Amino acid sequence: MPFRSDLTYKAIAMQGHPSFDANFAVEWATAMLELGIETPNVLMLAGISQPTSYYEVEPYLHAALRELHLPEKNGDSAIICYCIFSAKKIASKDHIRMHLQELQNNYYRLDQSDLLLDFSLLEWAWQDIETGYETFYWEGANANNIESIVVQTAQKWLAEHTPLL
Repeated sequence: MPFRSDLTYKAIAMQGHPSFDANFAVEWATAMLELGIETPNVLMLAGISQPTSYYEVEPYLHAALRELHLPEKNGDSAIICYCIFSAKKIASKDHIRMHLQELQNNYYRLDQSDLLLDFSLLEWAWQDIETGYETFYWEGANANNIESIVVQTAQKWLAEHTPLL
């Protein structure tokens, strides 16, 4: 139901991710309304003017998640939810490089977890390719195929790691 929107992966991780943007909560609520998912707190969130602050959206987001019976995530599980969101964006070819960089940032947040190692290697390979160096981070990667390799890696990672939330 509510997971029909990929934005929900970030919404449930609000409390546990260091780079949560309060304006995102308003975007998520608006997406929920567009999907026909309407609760009192989703309506309140969607009606908040942007830019907003964490303190303004926080009580409504918590309440909206409870209304929708969605589990809030903390710690590493919150970071992994952000990773799922970014990987889904990459898999759908939406701002591939930006989301790859976000996955690399989360690689460091997860204390260089093997879970995200491939994404870090691909980001380093892409940096090498951009600067004209031969890359040793990902065998066979070059300027012509790096994007498709990243998309395929995200699709494979999602198939293996997306939890049933």
